[in-house]
Amino acid sequence: MEMICKAMHTENNDFYCVVKNDNEIIYALTDDELEDSEFTFPRIRDDFFDEDIIGTYKHFKGNNYEVIGEAFDSNSNKYIFYKALYDTDIKYFIRPYDMFFSLVDKEKYPDCEQEYRFMKMD
Repeated sequence: MEMICKAMHTENNDFYCVVKNDNEIIYALTDDELEDSEFTFPRIRDDFFDEDIIGTYKHFKGNNYEVIGEAFDSNSNKYIFYKALYDTDIKYFIRPYDMFFSLVDKEKYPDCEQEYRFMKMD
């Protein structure tokens, strides 16, 4: 098990350490959780990981991102782990799974042509 990078949570701006195990991104831990020697990792079902989500996505506001995989917090909540494909200070992000694949709010963004928050490009 190894930490591969830190990612910013898109909602609360907390940083998570993203951990890899057997070539799969499986955990998103806060710094405190990672440093806690008493912390035990939850058991994750194999069917949680969906390789079809990996690829390049366009955000409805125009920027492109690469989905690296799924991650889970200590409560087994599912997140999308992705990186920006443009020049930015923060390169890696983590967003709740349901939010990543949510519909664009057409009331808030009436001129948006894209149906979903992120649209797969490849």
